[in-house]
Amino acid sequence: MFGVTPSVTGTVVFNRSATLTLVFHWCLVKALTMAAALTSIIRVFLVGDVMIGRGIDQILPYHCKPWMYRDFRNDSREYAQLAIDKNGPLPKEIGMDYVWGDALQILQEKQPDFRLINLETAITTSETAWLGKRVQYRTHPRHVETLQAAGVDCCVLSNNHVLDWGYPGLAETLTTLKKANMKYVGAGENIFEAQKPAIFEIPNKGRIVVFGACHTSGLVNEEWNATETKSGVNLLSFEDIPYVVKQLADQVKKVEKPGDIVILSIHWGPNYKWLSSPMEREFAHAAIDVAGVDVIHGHSSHHVKGIEVYNGKLIMYGCGDIVSDYEGTPTPLHKRPFHNVRSLMYFADIDPLTGEVVDFKMIPTMMKNLRVNRADEEASSWLYAKMSELCEELGGGVQWDGSELRLVLQSGGTTHFFTQGIGWTGSAKCTIILILLIFVLTIIACKSCIFRKVVNLHKCR
Repeated sequence: MFGVTPSVTGTVVFNRSATLTLVFHWCLVKALTMAAALTSIIRVFLVGDVMIGRGIDQILPYHCKPWMYRDFRNDSREYAQLAIDKNGPLPKEIGMDYVWGDALQILQEKQPDFRLINLETAITTSETAWLGKRVQYRTHPRHVETLQAAGVDCCVLSNNHVLDWGYPGLAETLTTLKKANMKYVGAGENIFEAQKPAIFEIPNKGRIVVFGACHTSGLVNEEWNATETKSGVNLLSFEDIPYVVKQLADQVKKVEKPGDIVILSIHWGPNYKWLSSPMEREFAHAAIDVAGVDVIHGHSSHHVKGIEVYNGKLIMYGCGDIVSDYEGTPTPLHKRPFHNVRSLMYFADIDPLTGEVVDFKMIPTMMKNLRVNRADEEASSWLYAKMSELCEELGGGVQWDGSELRLVLQSGGTTHFFTQGIGWTGSAKCTIILILLIFVLTIIACKSCIFRKVVNLHKCR
């Protein structure tokens, strides 16, 4: 046995040197194991609106009744027919995973640790449309399998469509997601549930904590705000940003542990506006500086918007629509200059110790035949040019990297490329320090043992 040797008299003598060697080896193995975990980045997949209601719902196997209550186009099937008229017939057999198209292969290639979407629809068969709402989205409860087909981990519900079919529609949405064991944020049976974060353990890497919220600038009805006694969404006010951020900070502190990645997913800003408002930027910066948020995941715009890296933290002001039924809609209704059928799949590599983004890539996509496709050359070029323009206005830039777009930082006139998760991240530095500390302590222990042996030998003489 290590650390123990038999004496000539048959008694057992404790071998300190062997024991210290064993302890050192054990500490080193533990340190290296921790190093492997800590230096492993967490890859997060984020997208904007997943709109599997209306026309998309109608082509899936278990569609709702097609009727809508609006002043034009009252039949959801018309949106599907417009897409068919433009790009040709759909397959005769359509499964639950059809709408994801090429996105499934991209996800397989990228292997994200976590997948977050804004679910821009109610999951319900409710017939109680919200009075006065001009656009209503709903998808059949069985279509939760479409979300499962893409491996979605968390659905953000704090948006302007989750209550399209009234409180019964919201209740069925919540129940359906719970039965499917799919976590959600941003809405609930009361304000406490709407504000509650979803927490995810990433094996051997850390945790992700997601909060969901929305603002009236994202066309969210003020009546939808949840209260202590009423269901609804987590609606924020920007009239007093320091106060709102302080509340957010308190919520984060209640659940956050060292090494957590905190994401705030927020539905904000008007549709079809390229630039974010000063108010949005002020709130995003304060959420990072004061509340300890690591990633701002913005949505509402229906088209891509600029991305900012602020103090190492990621701010996505608008992620566009990854799944929608807009492809055949005439120009006046569909805002053609904004090309909302062209979108991006976003992959952020984040250091779990610092919360800083260490690499960020975007895969160009486009909706065609009511499914996600890899963008063609024209759409890819447009997305590259537009994202370059928008990100440069926020102090960054975009670079072509094969078939992908890659976020670039600019500081002091110098371009800095992300390290792709390789290099001296905060986790790597701390791990090296930990190993050195263990090594030094072991050496000190060894020297102490040798010193005691010398003293004892001197006494014996």
